[in-house]
Amino acid sequence: MIHLIALAQRFRFNEKVLDRLVEGFTERDWRCRAAADTSHAFWLLGHLAVSRRNLFRNLGGDLTTAPWESAFTKGSRPDDGEFVILPEILRADFAESGRRLEARLGGLSPEEAALPYGRTFPDGSTTRDGAAHFLLWHETYHLGQLGLLRRTCGKSGLS
Repeated sequence: MIHLIALAQRFRFNEKVLDRLVEGFTERDWRCRAAADTSHAFWLLGHLAVSRRNLFRNLGGDLTTAPWESAFTKGSRPDDGEFVILPEILRADFAESGRRLEARLGGLSPEEAALPYGRTFPDGSTTRDGAAHFLLWHETYHLGQLGLLRRTCGKSGLS
């Protein structure tokens, strides 16, 4: 399905955006928050990695749950203590998940894409296809938050 291949390419494009957004981040930058009760950059990165992993699994992909995933699920609170996983490993996992998603999305039949995802998303999506589209938007939204945190940390914006 052509639109799913294009969707997979957009997920892969977001990897380049992420790399540029967090280029030169220090440990202090990863803990940067816009306000005391908001998520820091490290939690956002982990949340994006978990979101991709969950999408892959819910598209029928086989992937073991990593022990660090629970620290970044929706509703979890960002921890200011020791990192449960290094940001570099999360970035690598995010990219690897993009490769997995590209292959999985490109191989879905129309019938597989129309299967129920297992939950309803805020935009009303309930199918695998709809979930993938919503989660691309979700990912891009959080990348925007990382861009704002980049500027909050005193780093230059992207040009």
